[in-house]
Amino acid sequence: MSSCPATCASPRPPAAGQCRDECVGGCECPQGVFLHAGQCVRRDDCPCFHRRHSYSAGHAIRQRCNTCVCRAGQWECSTEKCEAQCSILGAMHITTFDQKRYGLQTADCRLCG
Repeated sequence: MSSCPATCASPRPPAAGQCRDECVGGCECPQGVFLHAGQCVRRDDCPCFHRRHSYSAGHAIRQRCNTCVCRAGQWECSTEKCEAQCSILGAMHITTFDQKRYGLQTADCRLCG
């Protein structure tokens, strides 16, 4: 078999030079079918991966304010705009979500509003 068989996690052939040229022992699926957990599965049945976890086809997860559904080994996510937020990084400097920078004049921080 190839040293880089097609799997659900890696369905496309790797770039030239990334696989060894010689044959290796093991199992390989027929063309158009992908190896996953020791079995050959159709692309539509391939799971999706997120943060070292495997999710079956049709499973949905939340990613920020969007929903992502596993389809054929790929996440398909809605494209809702999330609420904007800003953060304070560093001692006396603020960068807002629209990339405006502000400097605080004193160490006394109060909520304005």
